[in-house]
Amino acid sequence: MFRLVSVLLITLVLSACSTVIDSATQEITIETPGTGGALCNLNRPGYAMRVWTPKTVSITKSAGPLEVVCRAPGNREKTVVLEPEIADSFKLNTFNGFLPGAAVDFETGAMYTYPKTVVVDFTDMKPQKMPRPDYQYVLEENPELLDMEEFRPGVA
Repeated sequence: MFRLVSVLLITLVLSACSTVIDSATQEITIETPGTGGALCNLNRPGYAMRVWTPKTVSITKSAGPLEVVCRAPGNREKTVVLEPEIADSFKLNTFNGFLPGAAVDFETGAMYTYPKTVVVDFTDMKPQKMPRPDYQYVLEENPELLDMEEFRPGVA
Protein backbone atom coordinates (compact mmCIF):
# COMPACT_ATOMS: atom_id res chain seq x y z
CA MET A 1 0.00 0.00 0.00
CA PHE A 2 2.82 2.36 0.91
CA ARG A 3 4.51 1.70 -2.43
CA LEU A 4 1.32 2.42 -4.36
CA VAL A 5 0.75 5.71 -2.52
CA SER A 6 4.41 6.65 -3.06
CA VAL A 7 4.23 5.93 -6.78
CA LEU A 8 1.00 7.89 -7.15
CA LEU A 9 2.43 10.82 -5.22
CA ILE A 10 5.62 10.88 -7.29
CA THR A 11 3.58 10.66 -10.50
CA LEU A 12 1.42 13.57 -9.38
CA VAL A 13 4.44 15.69 -8.42
CA LEU A 14 6.22 14.97 -11.70
CA SER A 15 3.12 15.45 -13.84
CA ALA A 16 4.58 18.67 -15.23
CA CYS A 17 8.29 18.20 -14.76
CA SER A 18 9.60 21.36 -16.42
CA THR A 19 6.99 23.53 -14.74
CA VAL A 20 7.84 22.10 -11.32
CA ILE A 21 11.62 21.83 -11.71
CA ASP A 22 12.53 24.81 -13.94
CA SER A 23 9.45 27.10 -13.76
CA ALA A 24 7.97 29.18 -16.57
CA THR A 25 10.48 32.01 -16.12
CA GLN A 26 14.22 32.15 -16.61
CA GLU A 27 16.99 34.58 -15.76
CA ILE A 28 19.28 35.64 -18.59
CA THR A 29 22.26 37.97 -18.49
CA ILE A 30 22.77 40.43 -21.33
CA GLU A 31 26.35 41.60 -21.90
CA THR A 32 27.61 44.09 -24.48
CA PRO A 33 31.41 44.02 -24.71
CA GLY A 34 32.94 46.88 -26.67
CA THR A 35 30.69 49.52 -25.14
CA GLY A 36 30.21 50.97 -21.68
CA GLY A 37 26.54 50.18 -21.88
CA ALA A 38 23.83 49.74 -24.45
CA LEU A 39 20.07 50.01 -24.54
CA CYS A 40 18.59 46.63 -25.48
CA ASN A 41 15.04 45.74 -26.45
CA LEU A 42 13.90 42.15 -25.91
CA ASN A 43 10.97 41.37 -28.21
CA ARG A 44 8.71 38.55 -29.31
CA PRO A 45 4.99 38.56 -30.09
CA GLY A 46 3.12 39.63 -26.97
CA TYR A 47 6.29 40.37 -24.98
CA ALA A 48 8.61 43.37 -24.80
CA MET A 49 11.25 44.54 -22.34
CA ARG A 50 13.86 47.32 -22.40
CA VAL A 51 17.09 47.16 -20.35
CA TRP A 52 20.43 48.93 -20.02
CA THR A 53 23.40 46.58 -20.08
CA PRO A 54 25.01 44.77 -18.45
CA LYS A 55 21.91 43.38 -16.79
CA THR A 56 20.36 40.14 -15.56
CA VAL A 57 16.63 39.96 -16.19
CA SER A 58 13.87 37.45 -15.59
CA ILE A 59 11.94 36.58 -18.74
CA THR A 60 8.91 34.43 -19.44
CA LYS A 61 9.76 31.35 -21.50
CA SER A 62 8.03 30.73 -24.80
CA ALA A 63 8.15 28.59 -27.93
CA GLY A 64 8.94 31.65 -30.03
CA PRO A 65 12.36 33.15 -30.66
CA LEU A 66 13.43 36.12 -28.54
CA GLU A 67 14.92 39.02 -30.48
CA VAL A 68 17.50 41.15 -28.66
CA VAL A 69 18.17 44.49 -30.39
CA CYS A 70 20.93 46.58 -28.77
CA ARG A 71 21.88 50.17 -29.56
CA ALA A 72 25.24 51.41 -28.30
CA PRO A 73 26.71 54.92 -28.16
CA GLY A 74 28.34 55.94 -31.42
CA ASN A 75 25.42 55.11 -33.71
CA ARG A 76 25.87 51.33 -33.45
CA GLU A 77 23.17 48.68 -33.52
CA LYS A 78 23.22 44.87 -33.43
CA THR A 79 20.52 42.20 -33.27
CA VAL A 80 20.75 38.71 -31.78
CA VAL A 81 17.93 36.18 -32.10
CA LEU A 82 17.66 33.55 -29.35
CA GLU A 83 16.02 30.33 -30.45
CA PRO A 84 14.45 28.36 -27.58
CA GLU A 85 15.56 24.80 -26.93
CA ILE A 86 13.71 21.96 -25.21
CA ALA A 87 14.64 21.86 -21.50
CA ASP A 88 16.25 18.69 -20.17
CA SER A 89 13.63 18.49 -17.41
CA PHE A 90 10.91 18.16 -20.08
CA LYS A 91 12.21 14.68 -20.90
CA LEU A 92 11.20 13.52 -17.41
CA ASN A 93 7.57 13.61 -18.58
CA THR A 94 8.15 10.14 -20.04
CA PHE A 95 7.82 8.78 -16.49
CA ASN A 96 4.29 10.10 -16.03
CA GLY A 97 2.68 8.96 -19.25
CA PHE A 98 4.10 12.00 -21.08
CA LEU A 99 0.84 13.66 -22.16
CA PRO A 100 -0.40 15.32 -18.94
CA GLY A 101 2.96 16.82 -18.00
CA ALA A 102 3.85 17.74 -21.58
CA ALA A 103 0.58 19.62 -22.02
CA VAL A 104 1.14 21.67 -18.85
CA ASP A 105 4.80 22.33 -19.71
CA PHE A 106 3.83 23.47 -23.22
CA GLU A 107 1.06 25.75 -21.97
CA THR A 108 3.27 27.45 -19.36
CA GLY A 109 6.30 27.64 -21.68
CA ALA A 110 8.39 25.79 -19.09
CA MET A 111 9.42 23.14 -21.62
CA TYR A 112 11.66 25.71 -23.34
CA THR A 113 14.90 27.32 -22.30
CA TYR A 114 17.05 30.16 -23.64
CA PRO A 115 20.82 30.56 -23.23
CA LYS A 116 21.74 31.85 -19.76
CA THR A 117 24.06 34.54 -21.16
CA VAL A 118 23.48 36.68 -24.24
CA VAL A 119 26.55 38.43 -25.64
CA VAL A 120 25.98 41.24 -28.13
CA ASP A 121 29.55 42.03 -29.16
CA PHE A 122 30.32 45.60 -30.24
CA THR A 123 34.13 45.22 -30.26
CA ASP A 124 34.18 44.91 -34.06
CA MET A 125 32.10 48.09 -34.62
CA LYS A 126 33.72 51.50 -34.39
CA PRO A 127 31.61 54.45 -33.24
CA GLN A 128 30.35 56.61 -36.09
CA LYS A 129 29.09 60.16 -36.29
CA MET A 130 25.43 60.66 -36.97
CA PRO A 131 24.71 61.85 -40.52
CA ARG A 132 23.49 65.41 -40.84
CA PRO A 133 19.74 65.77 -41.24
CA ASP A 134 18.49 66.73 -44.70
CA TYR A 135 17.10 70.06 -43.52
CA GLN A 136 20.61 71.18 -42.53
CA TYR A 137 21.71 71.18 -46.19
CA VAL A 138 18.66 73.25 -47.16
CA LEU A 139 19.43 75.81 -44.47
CA GLU A 140 23.08 76.11 -45.52
CA GLU A 141 22.09 76.72 -49.16
CA ASN A 142 19.39 79.23 -48.15
CA PRO A 143 20.71 81.32 -45.25
CA GLU A 144 17.79 83.77 -45.60
CA LEU A 145 15.61 81.08 -44.04
CA LEU A 146 17.48 81.57 -40.78
CA ASP A 147 16.23 84.74 -39.14
CA MET A 148 17.84 85.76 -35.92
CA GLU A 149 15.51 85.69 -32.98
CA GLU A 150 15.33 88.90 -31.08
CA PHE A 151 15.21 88.78 -27.31
CA ARG A 152 14.96 92.47 -26.51
CA PRO A 153 12.20 94.10 -24.50
CA GLY A 154 9.08 95.09 -26.37
CA VAL A 155 9.32 92.59 -29.23
CA ALA A 156 6.56 90.01 -29.32
